[in-house]
Amino acid sequence: INAFPILKSCSIPATVFLATGVIGSTSALWHERVFTVFRQTRARALVGFKPVKRDFLLTSIQQKLKAQQRVLEYLWSLGQEEREMALRELEERLEIVEHLATEPSRLMLSWEEVSEMYESGIEFGCHTVNHPILSKVTTEIARQEIGEAKSTIEKILKHPVNTFAYPVGRRRDFSTMTKNLVKAAGF
Repeated sequence: INAFPILKSCSIPATVFLATGVIGSTSALWHERVFTVFRQTRARALVGFKPVKRDFLLTSIQQKLKAQQRVLEYLWSLGQEEREMALRELEERLEIVEHLATEPSRLMLSWEEVSEMYESGIEFGCHTVNHPILSKVTTEIARQEIGEAKSTIEKILKHPVNTFAYPVGRRRDFSTMTKNLVKAAGF
């Protein structure tokens, strides 16, 4: 939303890819939770979070960013349920109290903002409902994530959505199966 006035005043085209499950809410996508816990932690080290196979000092911003990247790499490799368990463990290890683990400010656009931007020429594409790593979920969950997001955006904008961006987007984050699902959904 911060770039929208600039894009509009300069007539710069843009496409925004929406993860529809958090539009208009204060909920965060799972990776935003990782960013939040590393911002909020007062812990001086990440110790005993076995999945990353090492401990990290957290006394500087650079150290926090290095640890955060390693944790993200690990979490990207997991399915949804395993990732949720690992996130809870991470919050424990970083001494994050539950009420601090979410920030009150809204991170995502509202549907009203999406509609306003669309009417001003900004295009919107699909980025699933909950931003899962599609290669790590079942075929049925991937189909649902892709199809539900597409139909929600099309319902709100009253216009076909033809573009799709894979969450994270690395080669290992999608498969032949997910590419076929995206194609079958009309992208």
